[in-house]
Amino acid sequence: MAPTSVTHDPKTGKSKVNIRLPCEYRQGRILGVLDHEIGTHYLRRHNEKFQFWYKKKEKYDLKNSQATEEGFACTNQVVRQALTPGNHPFLYRSALNYYAAFYASQMSFVELFDDMERYVDNKHSRFKFVLRVKRGLQDTSEIGGLYKDQVYLEGAVSILKERKTLDIYGMCCGKLCLDDMKRLS
Repeated sequence: MAPTSVTHDPKTGKSKVNIRLPCEYRQGRILGVLDHEIGTHYLRRHNEKFQFWYKKKEKYDLKNSQATEEGFACTNQVVRQALTPGNHPFLYRSALNYYAAFYASQMSFVELFDDMERYVDNKHSRFKFVLRVKRGLQDTSEIGGLYKDQVYLEGAVSILKERKTLDIYGMCCGKLCLDDMKRLS
């Protein structure tokens, strides 16, 4: 299980935030994670139930919304930082996950761990970045990995490109990709 996640039980209709102990997050980081998980994922999933396309995505030819979903969550995660004077909201974690996912396709676990030292000097943190992308592999000395983390940065870049014209309230109405949101409005 990830350090934090939101799980939804379809039988009871209840959602809960799971925080793995010991919690190694500082206050600002945990607030960002809650903004990511609750302020984006939970809110969009909850509001999705009230939309005309709910459970009819094929009928309306709606595209996969994962990149928009995760990109929006990543940007929401740093909004609080952006509003605090003196703070600088960077998407470095998403960028490092993207980097690790790309280079996992060319490097073993050890090679990627050594390569990422130029960006992450803390061995424990660097290990977690590499472990995340190499999870699920039986032999981590082989090249390859789980590349799905690339959608976080790809989605965030798309969101930020549209930031001046983006309907933020519309983004919260349900789980739509940017293209479908424009088309359905």
